[in-house]
Amino acid sequence: MKHGPTLRPRGREHDPLSEVDVILPRQFLHKRNEGAAAERHLLIALLDDAIHCFKKNLIPQNRHQHRLFEEAEEWIFGDAGGRPFSFESVCRILDLDPEYIRNGLRRWHDEELAKQRQPHTAVRRSASARSLRKSSSRRK
Repeated sequence: MKHGPTLRPRGREHDPLSEVDVILPRQFLHKRNEGAAAERHLLIALLDDAIHCFKKNLIPQNRHQHRLFEEAEEWIFGDAGGRPFSFESVCRILDLDPEYIRNGLRRWHDEELAKQRQPHTAVRRSASARSLRKSSSRRK
């Protein structure tokens, strides 16, 4: 498919390798910006998915959810040594502070675990309170 005029030396047979597509600067910059936006959206999706897996699978119901949580936790809190798609690299490219995000997720993690413990404690207390009431009413 041709996108613009081609340049061919005179008197030579058609050689596809000698054809040059002409691109105007505005076309190049437009395409480059589209690519950057697409790459940015991909990195945002990667970060969003990791945070979603971390939060959704905090209290796993099966091995798969447990594995998803561990992988997200390792990616977010682990040391990837500056790999291109490490948490730190992705945050840096998106102009986000990785430690700020980590601290927020740690705080959320601790609060959620505390909430998960509270209902169980309340149930145990109410069950033990009922059993104490029953035993005290039998004595009377």
